[in-house]
Amino acid sequence: MPADALLAYGYLSKTLKFEATFAVREGTFKDSRVRAFGLDGNPFGADPARRSQVVVHDWAAPKDFVIELVADDPDSRVLVAQIAPAETLAATVASALGRLDRLGGEARRIAPDEALAIPRLTLDLEARFGELMGRPLLGDAFRGRRLDEAKQRVQFHLDEGGAGATAEAIVGSYGLPPPRSFLVTAPFLVLLQRRGARAPYLAAWVESTAWMEVLGQVAPPTAPPAGWGPPAGWGPPAG
Repeated sequence: MPADALLAYGYLSKTLKFEATFAVREGTFKDSRVRAFGLDGNPFGADPARRSQVVVHDWAAPKDFVIELVADDPDSRVLVAQIAPAETLAATVASALGRLDRLGGEARRIAPDEALAIPRLTLDLEARFGELMGRPLLGDAFRGRRLDEAKQRVQFHLDEGGAGATAEAIVGSYGLPPPRSFLVTAPFLVLLQRRGARAPYLAAWVESTAWMEVLGQVAPPTAPPAGWGPPAGWGPPAG
């Protein structure tokens, strides 16, 4: 580079691992079957350790929740929020962060009869910001200079990583609300944030399978065999 050239360079690398391996399983996202990770529903396997790595910050409906996956760095957070998008990514992030720590006690834990499945994500994106190239720099020291290049590359993955195992068996009871589910099947937000920071250092809104391992399309519902169903004339009395 020429002696009077200007260069600004930023680099961040962070690896977070789950101490207990989440189960590799098949999930759904919109109309596709995708490779996912979560719980396998086996009370005699590793699920109790896996459940201990999940904090439920808020749950309003099967497609409206914010959870945290606890990694090996106590100062970092991995947040997954299946929520409605706001007007901008920044507003969506603020909405998710505003729902942290809403639940307490047992509601913050995933129960043995509650399901969890999150699509695996792998992305490697590079972008050039043409709207910045050629723009003049401000300030007397930079007068007459313009931006010649502006680009960014982002690599990110989210999967079952880590290792660990324990065992537990629990039987559900009657008279309680139906179990929640944490199946990420619709557009969702992923955040990596340093604990105590006001903003995450990575925010990814996922609304397609472009960053997932697609296994095929979701099979359409099958019709019941001929002859099944209520008998002819069954139903409320006429009138």
